[in-house]
Amino acid sequence: MTDREEHINEARKIFNHICLLNDTEVVRCIGFAEDDEDYYWIVLSPKRGLIYSSKVGSCESLKDIDYSRYEYLEMEMNDYWNCPRADNFEIIKR
Repeated sequence: MTDREEHINEARKIFNHICLLNDTEVVRCIGFAEDDEDYYWIVLSPKRGLIYSSKVGSCESLKDIDYSRYEYLEMEMNDYWNCPRADNFEIIKR
């Protein structure tokens, strides 16, 4: 498996999960992007909208760590924070 494929698979594993981006911001992971210099998480943020964040930083799934209030947070993201679940995992070449 190539380095690129590993990065795509890492992002695909947390597709539509609510995550903590760079240990500071609650987001929803919706895809993967790349350009000639870097790989990126594509996330939806309640505060900043669509973000391409370098994969040098972390995007940790709250679902994967068995966060006890995950179901409530899922409802908040969908109903109040305008960060609904995505229909398809995006892979974008910039």
